[in-house]
Amino acid sequence: MRGKILVVAMLIATSSIDAQNVGIGVPAPTEKLDVLGTARLRNLASPNYQVVYADPNGVLTINAPAGRQAWMVYGNAGLTTGTHFLGTTDAVALDFRT
Repeated sequence: MRGKILVVAMLIATSSIDAQNVGIGVPAPTEKLDVLGTARLRNLASPNYQVVYADPNGVLTINAPAGRQAWMVYGNAGLTTGTHFLGTTDAVALDFRT
C-alpha cells in the first residue's frame, strides 16, 4: 500500500513540475521562460539574420504575427498592388534620407 501511495505522489509531483514556468529576475513568470534582462537564444542562431518579433507582452517569435509582414532586404514575393506598399497609413509623409 505504501508503495502505491509513493508512486501516486511521485506522479502528481512530476506532473506539477512539468507545468511550471521559470523566471530569471522575475518573481511570478508568465511564460515557460520569463527573463528580466538580456538573453541569448541558441535556437535563433543561423548563418543569416532572422527577423524576431515581440508581441505587446514581450513574447518572442521568429514568424510574423498573422497579418504582419516585414519588408526584407533581399526582396519580397506575393505582393498585391494596393494592399502592399511602402509608405505610411496616417497623414505623415515618408521621409527617405542618405
